[in-house]
Amino acid sequence: MAHQIAEEMTAMERCLLSFNETWPINFLRPYDMARAGFFYSGVNDEVECHVCGIEFYDWKHGDDPLQLHTRYFMHCPFIKEILASVDGRLRTFNNWPLIFLRPREMVDAGFFYTGKQDEVRCTECFLNVNAWKDGDVPLVEHRKQSRFCTLIQGFGDIYVTCGLYNSSVADVMFYKREKNIETWLHLEGIMQRLKPFGGNKMISFDARLKTFDNCPRTLKQDINTLCKAGFFYSGNGQTDFTTCYFCALTLSNWTDDDEPWINHAKWSKNCGHLFLNKSKNFVDKVHVVENFTINFNHLALFNLIAKQKNKCILWTKMKIQMTKKYLNGIQLTDNLFVKNQHHFSEILDHNSLPDCMLCKICFKEEIKVVFVPCGHAISCIECALTLIFCPICRFPLVKIMGVYLCMNEKNYENVQQVTSNSEMSSSNTLKHPMNCKVCHKKEMAAVLLPCKHIYTCDKCAEDISECSICRQNVYSLIKIYF
Repeated sequence: MAHQIAEEMTAMERCLLSFNETWPINFLRPYDMARAGFFYSGVNDEVECHVCGIEFYDWKHGDDPLQLHTRYFMHCPFIKEILASVDGRLRTFNNWPLIFLRPREMVDAGFFYTGKQDEVRCTECFLNVNAWKDGDVPLVEHRKQSRFCTLIQGFGDIYVTCGLYNSSVADVMFYKREKNIETWLHLEGIMQRLKPFGGNKMISFDARLKTFDNCPRTLKQDINTLCKAGFFYSGNGQTDFTTCYFCALTLSNWTDDDEPWINHAKWSKNCGHLFLNKSKNFVDKVHVVENFTINFNHLALFNLIAKQKNKCILWTKMKIQMTKKYLNGIQLTDNLFVKNQHHFSEILDHNSLPDCMLCKICFKEEIKVVFVPCGHAISCIECALTLIFCPICRFPLVKIMGVYLCMNEKNYENVQQVTSNSEMSSSNTLKHPMNCKVCHKKEMAAVLLPCKHIYTCDKCAEDISECSICRQNVYSLIKIYF
């Protein structure tokens, strides 16, 4: 297996190197072409698959190399190997147009995306399905229309045509709402998948920094900033190719005025490294997303949660609870607009942090991650990305949620001013850095959504309608454990 992987990497590197400076298309990256199996023929914009030999040319804006390769020659051994895995089929869902059906549901049902409207195709029986409606369950539809498909038969009697797990229509709709909520939590940058595309080798800052030893060419950007922004050097010593370890975005031809974080957000707006280190608000600012759009998305997410009446338990264990004010649903009004987007993370001096605030794995960085679904908050970002199980409860990790612990004394006055009706201790002096900044009695135990600040216990969090740190509206909370 190691030899096979090495051969694949060599083939991809050969394809990538064929895209020299004469490649004429600036809206299609050589990296994406190589990942789709193509090398550059050197003639105009013509590329050729290094396995099946199929040729493509006359590229247009919006074309996806992998989708076109898959659509027109899915029997290519290179493509068949990609479609055989869940991760491979997920790669075809670039620009998937439907919000109410997640790509993950499609690939679990054996489908890949053809790139045409909402059309998907089975890798086994070649069934094409389109015109999806809200409430459709891909695996159920697959079985209805192709009952003898060997892939569907492999699921046995788990799914039946009348519903999911022999459940009622109401149960199926509950399941659908949970899946929609999971999708929105990802799109809004609240929860991220755990596994970077590049594996574990480039997760650490030091590992990424070391790759620039192979770059004799002087880069215009500060190397430390590039590494902090998630990039490692992926060139051949003559180019300035850099690749993100998390989303696999490759950028080259850096100019003097290019800023790594901004360019990263510009070309890969859903990268988990960006969401975990810079927040969704930073990405929205780069893309000049208006406040109305941001709050409309919040409206869609938290109305879905409100419909579950605090019974929404994602991944069997983690509960998302609405605050008392918004339990019966929310409406989009002027007072829902984000009031302050600049204060989402505090710059903390690690030398002055109490031990209870430090990552319990490396004991160097501050705690910045909550594990999903168990809710334990014990890790920094880098350490979290290397884990498979929670070190505390040994529960498998499904996703992670970037959070902001509020430690700065200057924020406490704001907290106390807006919580004058809450039960307070007789003294304003915090007895312990992990104490709730509202009641000063219980330990902090809640993440406020959507801003993801942590400064209250779970009881006080239920009464909060506006975050005292960033002034965003607070719609719901998730209980966590330190």
